[in-house]
Amino acid sequence: MKMAATRRPKFRRLMKITGLNPAAAAATSERRWPFGAAPAASGVLSKFVAAMGERRPVYALDSLGMGDSSPPAPADPDAAYFADATFRALDGLGIETFDLHGILTGCRAAVEMSLQNPARVRKLVIDRMGVLSDEMRDEWLEKFCPPVALDDLGGQFRFAWHFVRDEFMYFPWYK
Repeated sequence: MKMAATRRPKFRRLMKITGLNPAAAAATSERRWPFGAAPAASGVLSKFVAAMGERRPVYALDSLGMGDSSPPAPADPDAAYFADATFRALDGLGIETFDLHGILTGCRAAVEMSLQNPARVRKLVIDRMGVLSDEMRDEWLEKFCPPVALDDLGGQFRFAWHFVRDEFMYFPWYK
């Protein structure tokens, strides 16, 4: 299946939200459909955002610590923290009610948002919410993002290139 729309979002905006540094938002125009945070910058969703933007305005927010956003303040933030940060970003954009699409780890924050303030979330889409067994979680902690040593030949850049490429081709990349 081919996506009909491939145009890029109309604008990109950085904003400060109370208690946080800038969070990035890519958007089209009028009706709202923010995305829950994915474990990547919102830019990876540009084709999907453009296709959805043909029918309604779409705001794709970077997760804290991804893309142009600053890292979360706590060392081990939970879904409630990300939900609160997203509400503050939406408040900064002047968006009161919205349809919400959570992707991968963003599903946890999206569900939390719908529980914290159900009057604001009109519709909720849960897209590939992963629930890991203890065994799979331990495997991911061990293998998914191994330590990378810096070297004079730039091997860290080769690793990063292949890591990102392989993550889009195979999941998880190491299998």
